[in-house]
Amino acid sequence: MNAQPNKNNGSIYYAYLLRVWAESGPGASPGRDWRFSLEDVQAGTRRGFRDLDSLLVFLHDLTKPYSNGAGSAE
Repeated sequence: MNAQPNKNNGSIYYAYLLRVWAESGPGASPGRDWRFSLEDVQAGTRRGFRDLDSLLVFLHDLTKPYSNGAGSAE
């Protein structure tokens, strides 16, 4: 997904629809396996993630070029 940031009044932002669901049944591990997808609302493209860690890596990589290096906000 080569998402392009939206720019508005000097701000950079992305608009995604986040879907979260639990898979269970034959072949699923005990309990539930959570799955995630992000849909770029501008382009209509969708990307799936097998776990929360891969979703967070994607979001980190997406925002890294615009980071000020100050660390996380609290």
